[in-house]
Amino acid sequence: MDRAELRRLRDAATKGEMKYGIRDDDSAWYSIGDPKSGPHIQGDIYCDQETMAYITAAFNALPALLDQIDALEADRIEKEVG
Repeated sequence: MDRAELRRLRDAATKGEMKYGIRDDDSAWYSIGDPKSGPHIQGDIYCDQETMAYITAAFNALPALLDQIDALEADRIEKEVG
């Protein structure tokens, strides 16, 4: 999947930060968006805390990482052309 497709999916998806919590039975809940201010997603998943932390961190970091990649690529192109 290329960056343009990742951006398209991100722009079309429910807006908001992903959050999670681990219950006493080791199941996890996750939430994207805020139910008080608009569309949101809530769900349950059974995985360990490290996996849930990784999924959440990747989801939340993706927009900034895409921007950083684009900036680095633009800088590289500018140096090659200029």
